[in-house]
Amino acid sequence: MRYLAIITSLLLASMPGSRAATPQIEGAWVLSDKWTGLMGVALVIKSNDFKYWFYSDVKGLGEPKYPITGNVEFNGDAIRLRSTQDARFYDSVWHVVSFKGEVCLLADKDMQTFRDTRKLPDDRLLYKLETFDEKKPVLNRPRKRV
Repeated sequence: MRYLAIITSLLLASMPGSRAATPQIEGAWVLSDKWTGLMGVALVIKSNDFKYWFYSDVKGLGEPKYPITGNVEFNGDAIRLRSTQDARFYDSVWHVVSFKGEVCLLADKDMQTFRDTRKLPDDRLLYKLETFDEKKPVLNRPRKRV
């Protein structure tokens, strides 16, 4: 019986969506600073939960109230955002990629561009921030001062 419990827990731990965020993924992520003023995305991942903010210079009717919250499912190098709210995401699936030695997130729809061209669309990457204020979410990575 004890072996059955161990095997069951190992199987459950290996199923997609059952893991908690790794320290590499946990934290605040924002869109490239190349989109400042035109579009912004912020995503905060903590364990299996997320908060998400989005803005665009193109406004639609019935914009949702931000942040959108929900659960994160993990599947290999990708995460999927699941929410019970009326949610409009830039994308609900994000892939973990490395760009110039930095861990980033790339939207599933932009992953196809990468597969076709073998060039990462760096203006569409989410970059991890060290500090993030949820009361005033920064939706684009601040420009690096040289």
